Amino acid sequence: KDGLIAPEKFKVDLTESEFVNGFLRARYSAPDFGIFIQFVPAGVRIPDGTSRGELVTDASDISKDRIIFHAAFPLHGDPRQFLY
Repeated sequence: KDGLIAPEKFKVDLTESEFVNGFLRARYSAPDFGIFIQFVPAGVRIPDGTSRGELVTDASDISKDRIIFHAAFPLHGDPRQFLY
């Protein structure tokens, strides 16, 4: 409820959520860190990005709905990073 999840003081920040490139990006926050959660519907490809100077392309199965967590750099080039 209201973006609160267990354990206490961890939350999905709904005020910082946004639709980007056809998917929902939300911030998962704790007292001392935060990461992004991306909810990507089937048929939507995550745009290419760069990580450590390398091109990162969407390696997920785009025929399925997906969830991916990441901090600062893109991880969508590794299909093992996705939840289906």
